[in-house]
Amino acid sequence: MAPVAFLGLGTMGFPMAGHLARAGHEVRVYNRTAAVAERWLAEHGAAGTGGHRAVGTPAEAAAGAAFVLVCVGADADVRAVVYGPQGALGAMAEGAVLVDHTTASADLACELAAARFRNVGGEVYPANVADYARLHEAGADF
Repeated sequence: MAPVAFLGLGTMGFPMAGHLARAGHEVRVYNRTAAVAERWLAEHGAAGTGGHRAVGTPAEAAAGAAFVLVCVGADADVRAVVYGPQGALGAMAEGAVLVDHTTASADLACELAAARFRNVGGEVYPANVADYARLHEAGADF
């Protein structure tokens, strides 16, 4: 199965990344608090038992991943893990897909889509639970 990067192992992200691991994906996890990523790895298997890894930066997680899933706190947190100095965007391969599960703004969803296409091409899917009405009103075409 395709390698997957998962950025953010909070209340929602921790079990979501676990489901991907159980489904057979090689999962590379990043969390701002490294101990949480290590706890996820201990629970879901170390390298050699599915190829799962806890990594030190979003870029490390995203490098070579077919899918980069983000599940962090808010717009600023998404920007930090996607655009930051060691952000995922610069490490993503052409054709890789970015999926943002954060309850973020419609403006951020549009911003991510535009940045992804400018960078290397590929797709962005906002999969959050808020602001879809504003996305539609803004003319977002996902």
